Amino acid sequence: MEAYILNKKYQIFISSTYEDLVEERKEVQDAILKLDHFPVGMELFGARSTSQWNVIKRTLDTSDYYVLIIGYRYGSVADDGVGYTEKEFRYAKDKGIPIIAFIKERGLPVTRKSIETLPENQEKLNKFIESVTDNREVAWWSSKEELCNKVITSLHKEFYENEGCGWTRQEDLKGHKNIESNSSSFPAALENIGCHNIYFDLSSDQRNSAKRNQIKKTKMLCLHAKTGYSFIAQNGTFYPDVRESLSKGMSFSAVIQNPWSLNALISALNDKAFDNKDDYQNYLNGKLSCQEILSIYKCSDWYERFKMCLKGFKKLKREYGDKVNLRLDDMDLSNSILLSEESLFLEHSVLFNTIGDNSLPLYEFEFTHSSKIYADCKKAFYSAWERSYEYKDFIIYEPILVRNLKKVIETRQSWMLPSVIKKSEGGSGHH
Repeated sequence: MEAYILNKKYQIFISSTYEDLVEERKEVQDAILKLDHFPVGMELFGARSTSQWNVIKRTLDTSDYYVLIIGYRYGSVADDGVGYTEKEFRYAKDKGIPIIAFIKERGLPVTRKSIETLPENQEKLNKFIESVTDNREVAWWSSKEELCNKVITSLHKEFYENEGCGWTRQEDLKGHKNIESNSSSFPAALENIGCHNIYFDLSSDQRNSAKRNQIKKTKMLCLHAKTGYSFIAQNGTFYPDVRESLSKGMSFSAVIQNPWSLNALISALNDKAFDNKDDYQNYLNGKLSCQEILSIYKCSDWYERFKMCLKGFKKLKREYGDKVNLRLDDMDLSNSILLSEESLFLEHSVLFNTIGDNSLPLYEFEFTHSSKIYADCKKAFYSAWERSYEYKDFIIYEPILVRNLKKVIETRQSWMLPSVIKKSEGGSGHH
């Protein structure tokens, strides 16, 4: 057990459907990180597909534990007719990876997006649950808080009873001669794809210094982010470094989310944007007028941060002209990308909390410029650049906001379902 005492960190694969369990995955990821271990899953390798299956298998091969979360959906299906979540389960079982399964209680109230609508997939889900529970102890959960607590308890038990290989920082190994030979100094799944570093503390001097060094050395800096606040706003962490490098000839191109797009409105108008909880419920039910919602949106943290970014950008533009360019993207920017000539810093949006003071993700990857992920993210940046618009074309224009707000209200209304679904009806509606 010596390696575990030496802060051994475990790679824990989280397997589940995605759209219906986004919040639950976020809670479990957060809990695992607070235990000082490393969660991996679809947030690392993107949407599941046939071409990604080999990446998924390699990630599973280097994982110490497999956490399975089952809700009411079967999920996306591979070409062979088996769902990707079930394929991951079968692969983990075949490889002998310790499996810890958590199944959502049947008969709970659900929303439309949480229900399996295809009868054939419902049947597959039922059979999948049967195979998971066959000769295996599973935990049942009814809320994300309960799920999180049970995951923590089960993992502690597994760490003690079924110790995994894990990995240990090299500096923690100094002076210890009897470390198990299978302990590695970095997660192989990440090292194999060109990951140079992982930053668990995004306020750390180490992480900030790494970014500053790249900004100072590079002649080209590309940013793809929700707001780009740290780089564009005048009081942003890296704003002085960007200005200094611009003065020495660096070019800086940024794509941020268009604050007048439908995606921005949906992201910003969460419960924290409303001082009054009744107003939030009225918004969800489509009972607030567009003008009422517009006033709330203009006071949101997201909108305020964008205004500060735009002010900082205009100052840079006046000082450095064509060396600085900003575009606005209507799409929901799924990842935060910072590209220099030498490296890539990547944050995953699924780990974001709310826009504002608490909007930092839980960890950030640094990849080398020779990695495939660097090339993929560079391609993604230029694709976003091509489809986006010059910032000056988007002066605040209220009719656009009103039109998009109407779309939000219509979308919210289409999502609404009866708050309670009778258990007697749940057998055909749940997955």
